[in-house]
Amino acid sequence: MAALAAGTGLGMVGDAPDVLASRTPLVAGLLIGGAVLTAAALVLLTGGVVAVLTARSGWLPLPARMAARDAARNRSRTVPAVAAILAAATLASAVMVLAASQFESARQTHPWSARENQAALPLAETGPLLADGSVAPVRVIDPAAVTGALEGALGTVEWTRVLASPVAQNCNMRAGATGSSRPDDGNCLEYKLAVPAGNECPATQQGLVLNAGDSRCQGSMLPLGISGQIPQLIVGGAAELEALLGRKPGRDALEALAGGGMVVSNPVFVKDGQTVLQAYDLRRPVTGPNNRADFEVVSDHSLPAVVESPEVPVPYYGVISADAASRLGIHVEPAALLIQLFGYPSAAELDKASAALAGIYGTQPAALHVEAGADRDSSSVLWLLVGLSALITLSAAGITAGLALADARSDHMTLAGVGAPPRLRKSMAGAQSLMTAGLGTLMGLIAGVVPAVLVTAATRTLAAPVVPWLQLLALLVAVPLSGGALALSLIHI
Repeated sequence: MAALAAGTGLGMVGDAPDVLASRTPLVAGLLIGGAVLTAAALVLLTGGVVAVLTARSGWLPLPARMAARDAARNRSRTVPAVAAILAAATLASAVMVLAASQFESARQTHPWSARENQAALPLAETGPLLADGSVAPVRVIDPAAVTGALEGALGTVEWTRVLASPVAQNCNMRAGATGSSRPDDGNCLEYKLAVPAGNECPATQQGLVLNAGDSRCQGSMLPLGISGQIPQLIVGGAAELEALLGRKPGRDALEALAGGGMVVSNPVFVKDGQTVLQAYDLRRPVTGPNNRADFEVVSDHSLPAVVESPEVPVPYYGVISADAASRLGIHVEPAALLIQLFGYPSAAELDKASAALAGIYGTQPAALHVEAGADRDSSSVLWLLVGLSALITLSAAGITAGLALADARSDHMTLAGVGAPPRLRKSMAGAQSLMTAGLGTLMGLIAGVVPAVLVTAATRTLAAPVVPWLQLLALLVAVPLSGGALALSLIHI
């Protein structure tokens, strides 16, 4: 217990990720060592626990009372049997808690590229590099051709929507007459939203997030401006908003678009009803905060903003109208085709779709990457772990039950000699195995769940510890009942 307490204390004290990361090996070692010592301590306490239970078994039926007294009288065979089941149950319950915590963490931190069963394909294909060092003009893909190819290949296309956005063109660097580098002519501006003062995600000097649960570190385009297949700035109206949000936009959002404002996906980019749209030049790389690669901001515009967050953190900054984009001098072209499917396609369907797209996209073949969503199979995996854990624990229970019954054969012969009916002897054998398996499983769950929760919380490697109570209860019930039934089947009278 001292090792568990020390490891938990070291892991929970302080908030600096850099310091906590340096402590992780020590914390994990203390907690794992404490878990092993806790299991060993419970094994040593088994004899005393059996004695306490025996003293309070007077209300039980006769077979159970006899089994309890026999277990207390013959601790040399009871303790090893309980220890074997305890070890298996400890490992099983710890694995289930860690797996459940991992699934929940993956669900919370899933990097959404679009809404579930959506995909986005580019409609602006970058041209090849020419002999003089310039880039060929961007080739625009026909969205109707892409839609037709997908509908012919899949048959599960619900709708498609063209998303317009700024499209960078011809932004490579080439040597000038003097040998120095100069930018080529072209549209080399991309856009992002500035984070207002006070809305920044708290981070260390090394760029590590202090608290992943902070609302300023969550939502669309966070953390660290993560982007996906969808354009970061979308030019459109109500139809585009509905496709991105998964619901009809509110009146305030539509009024903001009509008034030249912006509908923002994440409240972290808005302060006092305003958001700042920044243009950065892809030809001017700079070093940003925390030594991150970035580009020089060449202009910014303050716009009235309304927040409409999508159902899931789809990675885009927001939507503005075509009139607002024109007023701001933003060069807009069809950038992507957003595709909504009725369900997630099979591997064969994805291959068929990719083959159909190969005839449309030339130098840069496009593959269809459909957003699958988070934690699609976590529940089934947990129940699979329950089955495997029960099998392992039952194997230990079966072996120990067989050995215990073999060791108790003389006791059963004595019972037969004094006239005990066969049914009583079988019931006593079943009760012995039921008590042994039940005690071992219960103590194993305690020895496995508590350290696993502490490891998850103290090392902070996952979002939060999650205890799968239903699966653990199933294990606690299934193993003793199956062990008792197994013992009954082993007795031949």
